Amino acid sequence: MLHESEDDRLRRQLGTLYLETADNPQRTQASQAKASKTINEILQNLLQAKPSRDQIDHYLEGVTNDMKALLVEQARHHAAQAGIALDNDQAAAYAAASKTAILEGRTNAGSIFTSGLLHQETELGQRLRAEAAKPLPVTLEQALDLKRSDLGERTLSNYKTQIAAWEEHINASTLSSLTSSSLNSFIRWLASPVAKGGRGMCKDSANNYGLKLRSLINVHNQHCKQDNQRVAVPGIDLMQHSETEKRQKVLKDRERAASDETCMAMQRGMLEIYPELELLIPLYRLAGLRNTEAPFLKWQHIRKDPSGTWMIDLLWSKTADGIRLIPINEKLKSMLLPRRGDPDSYVLPSKIHDVKNIKDWIGNRIRAVAGHVKEKGAANAHSYRHAFGGDLSYHCTEEVKQKLMGHKGNLTSHYTSERMKALATAVEFVGTEINFKYN
Repeated sequence: MLHESEDDRLRRQLGTLYLETADNPQRTQASQAKASKTINEILQNLLQAKPSRDQIDHYLEGVTNDMKALLVEQARHHAAQAGIALDNDQAAAYAAASKTAILEGRTNAGSIFTSGLLHQETELGQRLRAEAAKPLPVTLEQALDLKRSDLGERTLSNYKTQIAAWEEHINASTLSSLTSSSLNSFIRWLASPVAKGGRGMCKDSANNYGLKLRSLINVHNQHCKQDNQRVAVPGIDLMQHSETEKRQKVLKDRERAASDETCMAMQRGMLEIYPELELLIPLYRLAGLRNTEAPFLKWQHIRKDPSGTWMIDLLWSKTADGIRLIPINEKLKSMLLPRRGDPDSYVLPSKIHDVKNIKDWIGNRIRAVAGHVKEKGAANAHSYRHAFGGDLSYHCTEEVKQKLMGHKGNLTSHYTSERMKALATAVEFVGTEINFKYN
């Protein structure tokens, strides 16, 4: 409620008063009859005392003033329930508006009895009803809380960064602020140069910021109990890459992939400094494993399928798409199978799991090897996976590549013998020019 203006809240309250009267004709009629009966009894008692005309006028004026004061205090209390403190003038104005809303509701309720199916709500009644039906303001953080239990710390941190950027540019933090215009303005601000007041982000990152924030609307809508509380999902005109930018992106992706020479040099260096990690780079380069997947690979996960194809079964991947089967090509098979150990033991040294941060532990060793062999090209853990994907791009469909790499795609999760054959054929084209040295 803190993100709704006082005027909006008061209008919502007036709409609620109208609905409570307009949509309860039986109760409204009973209340009106009871009030009329009470007033008649008071007047009858007053007239039995045989007062003068001046006394009657004075009495009625006093009652009227008392009723006005009571209505103002009730209006002040009603506003206070919505978290709004009204001064005397504001309370009087709100009391008058409340009276109008209630009387309009009574008119609607009476029309239901007199007109039946021909009943039509007045224009004022429709406006008041619309005010009551407006969705309550929900903040981006509140929508994120609904999703918090499903997200990791890193993803949560990314969302908070995106929300902070939104608040900086749009100066708002509610879901209703996510409109087509504001989202388009936001992603173009992110992508504009820092010198011009923007963030200097690449188009893909800027688009991702907008899409991630818009996804919070879907999260909110999934938890709505009432239709009128749902928020419409706006469209976004995502920033598109020009042909020049597309070409530069392809070239950059190639630069991020480790060359065959780098892979072989790093493998030799690994044998010289960390011989216990001799299988690390082959697993990255020839199987496309992620940095977070290779350390948890056990010998029991390297097995034959019913067709006799040796494969790596990634049961423990961090994403649903990452849980996949990767056929092992002949080059990697010649390295893995002779070294098979106890099924429950890790393929890489088990001491990796004794360190505080496995990813950093491996990264430090890869950097140490790169320094040892004086490698200047791309040589981090992800560069080998880029090279794996690059080899696949030349020899299989995009769907097969997505399946092998654990990306989202249209290829079904069900592995038929025909699809396993297609996967196995594709991996044989990976690393064909590489000759790894090993103990």
